[in-house]
Amino acid sequence: MSKRFRKFGSLSAFTLVLAIVLLPLPAAAQASGSRLVVAAPAGWSPHPSNASVMMKGTGTYTLKPENMPAEAKTPDSFAAFAQKNFAKSFSNCKFGPVTSLKVSGNEARRFDFSGEVSGMKMNYIVLYVFQGGRAHSLVCGSLADGFAALKPDYEKVIASARME
Repeated sequence: MSKRFRKFGSLSAFTLVLAIVLLPLPAAAQASGSRLVVAAPAGWSPHPSNASVMMKGTGTYTLKPENMPAEAKTPDSFAAFAQKNFAKSFSNCKFGPVTSLKVSGNEARRFDFSGEVSGMKMNYIVLYVFQGGRAHSLVCGSLADGFAALKPDYEKVIASARME
């Protein structure tokens, strides 16, 4: 498989998985004044058709506010809900432990996972920051064989996360 196909394929797979797994939030609901922001490391640029997706090689990260469904109104239940949905979208899905942390004084949950989609092995780091009944997500991911090289950038992005 050529690198060009793999790069295009991973971006398409990543975008498809985000569309399937993450719940959209109407634009009107996003005007509450609180949003998750991060600092982009050198070399990252916005996707040409979606500025909320940042890219570097086969890696991406995405920021998105999400509605919390009735069955997942707490940080722990939402993390479990998200993992369940990721497991539906990926084969051979394996999750690391969920860790609790604070971002700008708000409850947050983080976990890593790996899986396969469209025959491609993928690795991800997911951060959810909870504020105002929403889960603000930061999803970082790439092809498994390129993940280790991008992980230092992902850790910088996660460390820079804040609500504003």
